[in-house]
Amino acid sequence: MATEQLAARLRSRTPWDVVIDRVVEPSPAAGEVRIRTEAVGLCGSDVHAVRADAGYEWVPENVVIGHEVVGVVDAVGQGIDAALVGRRVVPIAIDGCGHCAVCRAGHTNRCLERNCMGMHFDGGLAESFVFAADRLHVLAEQSLDARLAALIEPMAVAYQALRGIATAFDTEAAGIEPLRGVELCVSGPGAVGLLAGCAALAAGANVTISGPPSGAESRMAAALALGMRADAPGREFDAWLDASGAGVALRGALPRVRRGGVIGVPAMFAAEFALDMNAIVRGQLTLRGSYAYTRGDFAAAERIVGERADALHAIVEEFTIAETVTALRAAADATVVKPVVVFSA
Repeated sequence: MATEQLAARLRSRTPWDVVIDRVVEPSPAAGEVRIRTEAVGLCGSDVHAVRADAGYEWVPENVVIGHEVVGVVDAVGQGIDAALVGRRVVPIAIDGCGHCAVCRAGHTNRCLERNCMGMHFDGGLAESFVFAADRLHVLAEQSLDARLAALIEPMAVAYQALRGIATAFDTEAAGIEPLRGVELCVSGPGAVGLLAGCAALAAGANVTISGPPSGAESRMAAALALGMRADAPGREFDAWLDASGAGVALRGALPRVRRGGVIGVPAMFAAEFALDMNAIVRGQLTLRGSYAYTRGDFAAAERIVGERADALHAIVEEFTIAETVTALRAAADATVVKPVVVFSA
């Protein structure tokens, strides 16, 4: 008789039609491992998918959601080293085909055939799931708290965006060390904004957080607790990172970034908006989009999460799988900073 387990899936493309039910426990095929889930972070992309927002129409019905995952390998398929069993891992949720010229050059996040677990195919918001063995980040610190390990994937998103900004100060930079001493403003004190601020602080940047004066008090308080400073009128910056996805925030950055400065944008926007290109031209500003991450970002992301573990505990709000919809609504309403679904051992 097949073993069953709990999973959170999109039953249909009707907004908020998320169901927690029993499904058959998967077995790994050749090249795969099965991972026993420990924790899953929920983010804005998950909210967009469950609300059936514009631009997410392609997400299939019945898909198990969840891509910010940490867990323990408990079975391996044919051709996979059994030494992986018992190892704690973070799936590289968004990845390219691995074969095209873009992927071979190391830019897997630019691949036209890239996919994302929990959207293109079943994700990790289940008691266990199967995943490609060649698409795993094995934790260097195996004892890292699962609630914090669930932050590694979004930290990789933040780190990739900061790497793009860092190249404006040193074109040969492989990491974010050129941000030391840089005056950086982060707009949008959500999870990616806060994680980017943490990473920039770790690199030695001076980080200011910019957000709405009301309606996001808990997130602004979290930013200040993490060591960032509140914005002040008239302050100018060498660089800006917009994690808000709000046109007004990005427009507001243009007059406040010093000439020759850089604006990095990892946020996704719900609608098109006007941007003053003359200000960008006259200020010789660099406007750089950033999507997801590459595999090399995960080691740095894990290191930063580990170094900032005490402070990052404060942004995590724990939920059970039965409370998945509650957690998603809390994320949508910004009443928590980072909801994480935690599975019992």
